Amino acid sequence: MGKLFVSQKVGVSQTLVSNEFIEYYMPFCNELQLKVYLHVLKSAQAGESTEISEIADFCNETEREVMRALQYWERLHVLSVEYSDTHEPVGVQVNELRSPDGVRDMLTQENVINRISAPAEPVRKQLPVIKTAQDAPSAPREDFQRREYTPEEMESVLKDPEFSQLVFVAEQYEGRPLIHREAKTLLFLYDSCGLPSELIEFLMEYCIERGKKDFRYFEKVGIDWAKNNIKTRDEALIYSGKYDKIYYSIMKGLGKNEAPTKIEADYIRKWHDLWGFSEDLILEACNRTVLATDSNRFKYADKILESWRSQSVTRVSELAELDRKWQEKKTTSLPAPRDNNWFNRYTQKDYDFNALEQLISNH
Repeated sequence: MGKLFVSQKVGVSQTLVSNEFIEYYMPFCNELQLKVYLHVLKSAQAGESTEISEIADFCNETEREVMRALQYWERLHVLSVEYSDTHEPVGVQVNELRSPDGVRDMLTQENVINRISAPAEPVRKQLPVIKTAQDAPSAPREDFQRREYTPEEMESVLKDPEFSQLVFVAEQYEGRPLIHREAKTLLFLYDSCGLPSELIEFLMEYCIERGKKDFRYFEKVGIDWAKNNIKTRDEALIYSGKYDKIYYSIMKGLGKNEAPTKIEADYIRKWHDLWGFSEDLILEACNRTVLATDSNRFKYADKILESWRSQSVTRVSELAELDRKWQEKKTTSLPAPRDNNWFNRYTQKDYDFNALEQLISNH
């Protein structure tokens, strides 16, 4: 398709929107934020007064959500909101937009701030909130207290590359942007509970593997780990009991003292769960592996167990007979030993020594 020629037929009533807003600000705002801005802009250019309730009716939203949208634009210095002594808005001013330099980075950060910072309080009356049992907050915890963050504090948090990466990873797991409550859960685990970002990433992976993608479950597990001073992946695996005792017994049998990696755990799971070998039989394979090699021990042990599986070995007591047969087969298949005595290399003959003596005496 070719280019579109765009024209306009301007009427008497119109609202002018700057190109800077369309190019730099509009791509980052949501639908409600856009509606609120356009409504305020229209009122400002027409010299009209408006009310929060009027904007809420126009946008088909609650006054609380309208205030959140106004505060979004206020944090970006697009609008300035004037408040009375009772903290009710009494005026809104449309500001001149900033230069494009740095606007994109500021808006990217603001998107995360908007999902984490506390929602605005309702302007006129407290709206009733119906909560299900699942939404009910947990009992207060003396050791891990929650707190609300100001926009300035959130800007400081977002300067931490670890936390920004943590938000990104969480959104990849969820397949969508995080909502307000979910992002605050990450911040609670990261800041209040003091869990390292790498451990929080593993925590989400650990929970998702168990079919738990709910952030309330993430929080419950994270608090438990924090209370027990879990700081690393290995400590979390050992504490959570993700791997039974057999995993660590086999790791030790192969000369390793740390928690198994995913590949190593897959080997153990295959030997024990899929092939059905007992722990003592697997450990016997580990013992033979350690005596035979210092490298690639999991692959070496896997070959041993695969051989035993092909021969239907199920108990350690069966290995003695198996070893005996293997030794016999090895002996019969070897060539006859070579005699290194040069004298014995000649063909030996049978002689009649009495006849020889008679022959010698006649001479």
